[in-house]
Amino acid sequence: MRCALAGDEYRVYVNIGGGVASLGSSHNKMLVPNGLSFELGAHNYPRKGCLILMADQGIPVLHMLNVADLARANGLPVAPDYLPQPGEGEIFIKEMYRLHLALIFLVIYCSLCTLILAPELRRGLFDRWTRKIG
Repeated sequence: MRCALAGDEYRVYVNIGGGVASLGSSHNKMLVPNGLSFELGAHNYPRKGCLILMADQGIPVLHMLNVADLARANGLPVAPDYLPQPGEGEIFIKEMYRLHLALIFLVIYCSLCTLILAPELRRGLFDRWTRKIG
């Protein structure tokens, strides 16, 4: 079986899901690693599908199994009820601290600490200096 047509050159073979035509057998999905593979190595494949034949020809393969888990892990919707607009979704939101707001609260906090603790510190320091030994 030859997957590439005569005269066609492939740079990478992308397989999404565990289709038998691509894998050759349902057992092969345990033998083929997820992600990009430049070489699959020697395995005893029950049947060779198009993915394995492409890898045998030296073509890199990108095997993506459990796409729903991969999408959830990256904050992408799985079978959305609506069509999201471009630039919408958790993947486009970057959480950041508002540094100017944190600086304002830091100044307020330090001022309050100084106002509350300053009299106590002055009283403690002067008591120590005026205290008589013995």
